[in-house]
Amino acid sequence: MAELQQLLQPVADEMVAAGQLADNRRSAAFQQLKVVAESLNGLSWLAYTGPACGMPLPAQHISDSWNSAEFYANKLMMALKGKDEAQIAWLKAIKGGGVTAGLRKVTDDMKAKNRTDKSGHVPSSGGGAAAAPAPAKAKAGPPMGNPKIELEGDRKWVVEHHSGNREIVVDRTDPRHTVYIYNCHNCVVQIKGKVNAVSIDGCKRTGVVFEQVIATCELVNCGSMQVQCLGHVPTVSIDKCDGCQVFINQDVAQGDFQLVTAKSSEVNLTVVPADPESDADAVEHPVPEQFISSFKAGRLVTVAASHSGG
Repeated sequence: MAELQQLLQPVADEMVAAGQLADNRRSAAFQQLKVVAESLNGLSWLAYTGPACGMPLPAQHISDSWNSAEFYANKLMMALKGKDEAQIAWLKAIKGGGVTAGLRKVTDDMKAKNRTDKSGHVPSSGGGAAAAPAPAKAKAGPPMGNPKIELEGDRKWVVEHHSGNREIVVDRTDPRHTVYIYNCHNCVVQIKGKVNAVSIDGCKRTGVVFEQVIATCELVNCGSMQVQCLGHVPTVSIDKCDGCQVFINQDVAQGDFQLVTAKSSEVNLTVVPADPESDADAVEHPVPEQFISSFKAGRLVTVAASHSGG
């Protein structure tokens, strides 16, 4: 094990350095650095030594890292469209399908949580019995149950426990209905028609597209999400989420729209032209994460922090 760590140390040092650079949100190249850092994270599969090492299987780990890098790459490509073709070409090269084309699909029986050889014991190469090392705590994967798309009690659509399904459609909707999306990973969910509310809970790297919401679209405990409203929504609420891109059209932005965030990071609101045929560019608005509180006339006043380049 010590020899393996020594062999991998130069690679690990570069990965740490890339991660530190990507943590600098003030950098003009923040998004580019995130693409590089998330891509490099895939190399840590080299440290995989077995089910008890605390890592998912190599193919799953690489896929997760690549999906995260692709999230930032897609966002950057949208921002640079028609502005910087050199960077667009660079991003397309990174996104080339050859990177993951050779990976085998991780089936359920291959996942660490389902394997039978999870004891962590290492057979001795000598005659005597070697003491087994204490097994490391396994990295928790998504608690997948049976995939479900169902209307409960003629009131609530439940979409849960999907992984890798990019063609989920909820189309028999009614203004009385709510839609609850839970524990979906690497999915795309499309909600047609008008519904009362949409709740998204515990999802990762998933896109949700809806047409009309009467009350609220709510996200809780999610990561690397994309939510797009094609029609109208009065409020989007984001709580305990890490990475969320919200798309609304210009008509919604000019109304009484509200975006409410709490305990969340990397939230961006993008306003797209109301007319799909328009040549106007989409405008991205980063949501503040840092705030400054001070006393004014005896009252505590809190404002969002702003940073100027220089």
